[in-house]
Amino acid sequence: MLRKIYLKNIMKDGDIIDFKSADHRQSLIGFAGIALLAIGFIYYIFSQTGQGSRVEIIPASESEQNQIIVDISGAVEKPGVYKLASNSRVNEALVVAGGLSLDADREWVSKTINLAAPLKDGIKIYIRSTKDINNDETKNSNSGLINLNTANINQFDSLPGIGPVTAQKIIDYRDQNGSFATKEDLLKVPGVGQKLFDQIKDSMTVW
Repeated sequence: MLRKIYLKNIMKDGDIIDFKSADHRQSLIGFAGIALLAIGFIYYIFSQTGQGSRVEIIPASESEQNQIIVDISGAVEKPGVYKLASNSRVNEALVVAGGLSLDADREWVSKTINLAAPLKDGIKIYIRSTKDINNDETKNSNSGLINLNTANINQFDSLPGIGPVTAQKIIDYRDQNGSFATKEDLLKVPGVGQKLFDQIKDSMTVW
């Protein structure tokens, strides 16, 4: 029995191509399916490659950009490293550290610590206790050296070449930047040059 075939013939180069037969339709559908699969596979490869090479940059939040980190230790209730607003003052740092402890030398704090001084990122604030002060005074009186981190304006004024104005500059620098780590840090104080430092360096200590 002959299979019924619907024909629509197109003449090309002398040949008759039948696009309506069942066999040709199945061939075309199969070819189209393969082509779609190939296109999909290529798109998937390129999309995965693009994602793998993509770098996402996450900017710091505005609050993090406006923060500083300070180290608060010594005679405070909660010593530690704290994050504060960039416009914070020394007094605010002491508040977050729980305030002065019972053994803090409050007289020394009032004379040497500027509570209104602005804080800088990475600064260290050390609050002396009465025990620390007594030990330092005994040690320094025995050695005859002036401690850069505990001396008052009169003690600095007693050094050769340093008057009340320069003495106050040293104390102001200490309040704003924290304790002197070495004697050479004194050169960072405005008004203290190498010549003056060489004159007084053997009369000072930082311990």
